[in-house]
Amino acid sequence: DEGKKYVPAGTVYPTNDAKAIGVTINDVYVNDGAQLVGVIREGWLLSDQMPVTPSAEAIKAMTTIHFKDLSTPIISDSGH
Repeated sequence: DEGKKYVPAGTVYPTNDAKAIGVTINDVYVNDGAQLVGVIREGWLLSDQMPVTPSAEAIKAMTTIHFKDLSTPIISDSGH
């Protein structure tokens, strides 16, 4: 991005493996070193909108993040 280093929104954080805890919410420019970044740790996401598809290990590690476009069961709480 114009010679700037950044971590794009939607990046599995901190790594796309079994150490994953969430997904970044905003682009973060890191030209000047480490920066604070907001991380989604719970919710529903679309993996096809992410810059890199989460690995199977990352998906398993992020137990409170669910992906609407992946084949995961959706549990209804409607009581029916």
